[in-house]
Amino acid sequence: SAAAAVTQAQAEIERSRTALAVLDVDPATGHILLKPTRAGVVLSRDAIAGAVVDAGAPIIVVTDLDSLWREVAVADRLSTSIKTGARLRFAVSAIPGEMFDARVHRLAASVDPATRTVLVRAVVANPQRRLRPAMLATVRLESGQPQTGVAVPDDAIQTIGDRSVVFIAGPDGQGGARFLRRDVEVVAKG
Repeated sequence: SAAAAVTQAQAEIERSRTALAVLDVDPATGHILLKPTRAGVVLSRDAIAGAVVDAGAPIIVVTDLDSLWREVAVADRLSTSIKTGARLRFAVSAIPGEMFDARVHRLAASVDPATRTVLVRAVVANPQRRLRPAMLATVRLESGQPQTGVAVPDDAIQTIGDRSVVFIAGPDGQGGARFLRRDVEVVAKG
C-alpha cells in the first residue's frame, strides 16, 4: 500500500540522517571534517574531492616527527639473533658524520619469500626533528659477533637463479669496460 511505502521511505530517510550524524557530516554542505587522533605532520593526502573511498583505505597519513620508525630488511639467517629491545645504529647521508640510535620494537613474524628477509622495525627518538620519514640509511644492528662487509645500493644487487650477485666494472684493455660477476651474500638491507 501507499501508506506502507511512505512509512518505509520515512524510516530510510531517518536511518540516513542518523548515519550522517554519526559521521559528523555537515548537513548544509555534505562535508566531513577529518580530525587526526594526535597532532603531527601530514605525510600524504590521498583523498580527492568527490572520490569514493574504500573502507579501511588510508585517506591522510599523519605522523609525529618526535618519534619515527626505522624499518630494515634483515637476512633471515641473521634475524634469529635480533631481539626486541636491541640497539640499532644508523647514519643518513643527509646528516654526514653522525650516528643515530634506535631500539628494535618488533620483528616480522614471517620471512618474505621473495627476498628471504625479515622486516625489523625500530623506534627512533627524534626530539630535534632532524630526521625525516623515509630517509635512506646505513644501518648497524647490534647482535652477535661483528661482521665485516661492503655496503652497496640495493639496486646494485641482482638475482640470478637463486644467487645474489653484483657486477664490477673493470678495464677491458681496449679502452672500454668489462663487467665481472661477483656472488655476494646479502646480510641486511635498508
